[in-house]
Amino acid sequence: MVVKYVTLFMRVTMRRPTGFSTVSSLVKAGFAAAIVLAAALSCSDSTSPKGAAAPALKYVEILVPDAVKNASGVPSSASGNVVVASSDAVAAPRSPSLTSDVLPGTSFVKSKPDTVPEAAPTNRIVLPPPPGGNDGYVPDVPLGFNFSFYGNTYDRLNVFANGLVTFGPTDSVAIAARTGYFSADRIPDPADPNNMIALSWSDWSPSRAGPDAIRYETRGTAPNRRFILQYTNVPEFGAFATLTTQLVLNEGSNVITIFTPSMSTTRSVDLITQGVENADGTDAQYDSTFHTILLVWFPRVRGFYKLTNDVVRFTPTHVNQPPAIVAPTDLAIATDLAACLASPKIDVPQVTDDAAGSSIAGVRSDGQPLDASYPKGVTTITWTATDAEGLTATLSQNVTVSDNESPSVTAPANISVRTDNRSTTATVAVGEATATDNCHDVTISGARSDNVPLSAVFPIGVTTITWTATDAAGNTGSAAQTVTVIGNVAPVLSVPANISLNTDPGVCSAIASVGTATATDDAPGTTVNGVRSDGLPLSAAYPKGPTNIVWTATDADGLTAVAAQVVNVADREAPSVMSSANISVNNDSGTGFASVMVGRPLVSDNCPGVEVFAVRDDGGAVGSAYLVGVTVITWTARDASGNSASSEQSVTVTDIDAPSIVVPSSFSVNASSSAGAFVNFTVTASDNVAVASISCDHSSGSQFPLGSTLVTCAALDAAGNRSSGSFTITVKGPSDQLGNLIDYVIALGLPSGITNPLVNQLRSAFDSGAGLGCKKMDDFIDMVGKKDSGIPDANVAYMIPEARRIESAAGCGAAPSVIATKKPKSSKARTTILSRLLRAR
Repeated sequence: MVVKYVTLFMRVTMRRPTGFSTVSSLVKAGFAAAIVLAAALSCSDSTSPKGAAAPALKYVEILVPDAVKNASGVPSSASGNVVVASSDAVAAPRSPSLTSDVLPGTSFVKSKPDTVPEAAPTNRIVLPPPPGGNDGYVPDVPLGFNFSFYGNTYDRLNVFANGLVTFGPTDSVAIAARTGYFSADRIPDPADPNNMIALSWSDWSPSRAGPDAIRYETRGTAPNRRFILQYTNVPEFGAFATLTTQLVLNEGSNVITIFTPSMSTTRSVDLITQGVENADGTDAQYDSTFHTILLVWFPRVRGFYKLTNDVVRFTPTHVNQPPAIVAPTDLAIATDLAACLASPKIDVPQVTDDAAGSSIAGVRSDGQPLDASYPKGVTTITWTATDAEGLTATLSQNVTVSDNESPSVTAPANISVRTDNRSTTATVAVGEATATDNCHDVTISGARSDNVPLSAVFPIGVTTITWTATDAAGNTGSAAQTVTVIGNVAPVLSVPANISLNTDPGVCSAIASVGTATATDDAPGTTVNGVRSDGLPLSAAYPKGPTNIVWTATDADGLTAVAAQVVNVADREAPSVMSSANISVNNDSGTGFASVMVGRPLVSDNCPGVEVFAVRDDGGAVGSAYLVGVTVITWTARDASGNSASSEQSVTVTDIDAPSIVVPSSFSVNASSSAGAFVNFTVTASDNVAVASISCDHSSGSQFPLGSTLVTCAALDAAGNRSSGSFTITVKGPSDQLGNLIDYVIALGLPSGITNPLVNQLRSAFDSGAGLGCKKMDDFIDMVGKKDSGIPDANVAYMIPEARRIESAAGCGAAPSVIATKKPKSSKARTTILSRLLRAR
């Protein structure tokens, strides 16, 4: 049960008395106030301008719950603070017990529509902190659309803590002086505030209701958007009554609706104003409240009243409804073939309006005519309908053109290259692929089959590049390109044929045209160079014997090919030999012969190393005595190549005396064992009478030791005259024989690949110790006797027995070795022996 009290009170001079004292005094008055009710109702507030002093006598309606009617009149928390409910649910059905009149106004028409509030908005109005927050305001809160108020258009408003909003600039001086318009006043009135909507203009305390006390939001889509502003459970300043009210502004129609689910006051000084007022305070419209107990109407201008589930709407007196556009269907089409656009048929949407004369026009977002082709992508057509009075409505239609056509790709030509110089890879400029598409938004990328960047070097083999063109719609096309890298190969070298020629006349060499080696390669830049084994230029004369030319081809990568050419110069020119003049002498006294100095022939040859041999027809040595008669000496000159020439010289000895003895010339033989050699020689004697006897101190056929042995022989004629002669027999040891064998091998003129190993083996035997020397000789014999040694059989038949005899002379198989005993003890001795061997050769 709620008990309703009415009392009279005098307005106090204090600005804001506490709610508790006021309520307490009213409760105590009880029903006594009823006797003065008529006086309270007779007080008028219509003559008091905004800003004037409040009248001394007012009424107040207090609703006291039964639970607290004997207490202070308001619910309290345990701490003594006022309890303020917090609820976003302000929608409630209208109370049929409260009605309002609908009176025509100069600019607005009031009505009481049967409707409910919007759901609570979401955006907070953040007021300054207390104490300013209770009387402050937030300017320029956006509406989200244009709103017409008393003929002027606004897109924002100013929200005040004390239950009102204004349009346009605020009077900051007036606001400061009036402290946020905390005291409600009559309307219309030229004094501030003007150009306003008073939801429930009074003295409220939003700061006590928390951060969600005042919220706003713009909802809907053009041209039918709504701006919602809501005060939720905002308590009365210094008291316990609360306000929940909602303001809704409609786009286009400019209709103002104020929903008040609940509103009451408890303080006598808190007057309330509800309505709208123009910018200069000359026109206003407000609602009235019918008191169901007192049965009187109270204008909602500074009167004390309580509202529950109330709604009042202010509609402009002349409301032209904007036209409505029937929503067109968005279009989604593909591009025309080989084009980046489409040509759809655009239908003009229908328009409805509350009056005839509406028109509609469409404007494309790209500025082109509606019937022009549409590019790929989304083109928005903004349809604007305009009625006869200029109100408009807009609606958008999207034309989406999709590109479903794949690009065409042309890859660069396939490439085949060799590796870079001195590398196993190739640096290749692969070029760029090209693409054509109906739209000019193609990007091209290349991917190698080895997954490395296009700019990287390419390995040997085939690498495939897949070129892919992708347009902005994601359509793709591809083409392949191959890069083939061929590895570098060594050059192929061709050298001239081996050359064999004779020495030029009179010299031991020959001028040869060796030709030029050639090379082929997989790339230019190959050079060919020939180097002689003797280090001389290729154009220089070639000496007797083989000369190797090593030809080398080097390509640009440094790879080489090597081949040899042999120039073999043979000495086919015979020596020239001219013997001394023929000699005629008498026999030596008392002998049958004569000692004659025959001299030496004159010998010349194109090559050095000529040997001269003398052979007497009587078999005697050139230097031995010549028997009575004619002795012919044949002089033979033989060079190292085996060329020879001969010349004869005669020695005529006239026997005028005793017999003569003829002994051999000194000669040399090869040792057949380490003990020497068995040597045969012949000594003859002649006499014009007869030879009685011939004797020698060394018998022919006896064994001669190594070295030189002097042999002396004597002849006796019948008369007993004696004549004698001497000669030297030299038995050559293994060292001398080895030198001769070396000369023999060299003189054969075999290829150096055969000659050099044989000579080196013999020289090694010469320089080695006993056992090693024999081993070297065995190795030499093995080399000569091999089936594929390359040595003619006739030479083999000579060299092997010679080698075997040298082995016997060296004592191979028995100690001590002759070679070992004759090996030089120093480099000087060795040089002496070699020199002797060379002279002997």
